[in-house]
Amino acid sequence: MVVLYMATRLFANISQAFFPLYLHDNLMLGGQKIAILPLVMYALSFVMSILIKPLNKYFGRKVAFCFGAAVGIGVSVWVRLGEGYIYKTYLIYVVAGMYGISSSALLVTSLGITADLIGEDLNNGAFIYGLMSFADKLSNGAFVMMIQYWTCFPSCSMHYRDSLVYVCGGAAILGSIAVLTLYDTTPPRRDQPEEERSKEQEASTNTEVAINA
Repeated sequence: MVVLYMATRLFANISQAFFPLYLHDNLMLGGQKIAILPLVMYALSFVMSILIKPLNKYFGRKVAFCFGAAVGIGVSVWVRLGEGYIYKTYLIYVVAGMYGISSSALLVTSLGITADLIGEDLNNGAFIYGLMSFADKLSNGAFVMMIQYWTCFPSCSMHYRDSLVYVCGGAAILGSIAVLTLYDTTPPRRDQPEEERSKEQEASTNTEVAINA
């Protein structure tokens, strides 16, 4: 679970931090687009945070997470291959939107999975969230330091592009592997008190015994 959340936050934070630098240093875009494109990313992220709820409800947590990861992997490949006038002028808006969609889908779903796995074990909930947050901050800080440390190497003309591609793409792949290894991400039923559920189970057992007798 920690790996899943860490990969999710890594994708979201690295894409938000280095996408403007990719626009400025690699694509050589002007100030207006550097301001507008992150806004597109955040706007699509907000829209996706609303749309992801029915996707989780009807298709499950794993499908919703893998959808976000697939979008993230796809946009990473596109950034790696994208070039030319049309890409810089028009398609880059789609790229920004895909980053926003993927970040929101991954983050909202991973938090939902965490809440499902904690369930009614409220005593350990704070510890689990704290552990996840610690791993998230540690990994993000380490990757940001490494990316900035390698910026001045001679062959770093596409440094920020490659950082987006490999770090975000790798995080999406790692998150997909982590979510697929989880046994069950179905939300537990909380609409009944524990006593009523116990009575229903006991009644069901008595019925089976009576039928077998």
